[in-house]
Amino acid sequence: MDDILIDRGVVKGRQDYVLERVYARDNGDRIKVRIKRDSYDFQSYATAERWDGTHWQNVVRMDGMHPTMAALPSYATRDLRERDAALENLVEDLLEEVALILG
Repeated sequence: MDDILIDRGVVKGRQDYVLERVYARDNGDRIKVRIKRDSYDFQSYATAERWDGTHWQNVVRMDGMHPTMAALPSYATRDLRERDAALENLVEDLLEEVALILG
């Protein structure tokens, strides 16, 4: 199944960065992936949500203490290629979990 990217963004704040992407799936579902990496692990998270026509409903959630999240480059990293590669890997992992859960 190929997910089509329909919206994307990365915002760097003073003490965090947030990646957000929205995908269209073959079956018509809209999936939003949001990854927030904060200066504190407990304020970081990754989610994949499905649009139900009214609200975004959580499908997968990973808190900042999860080893995958804790391994992401710091919000203060200057190596954007390293950060972006790590984020891409996490996005793919989340989309794979969504596919396993939703079919």
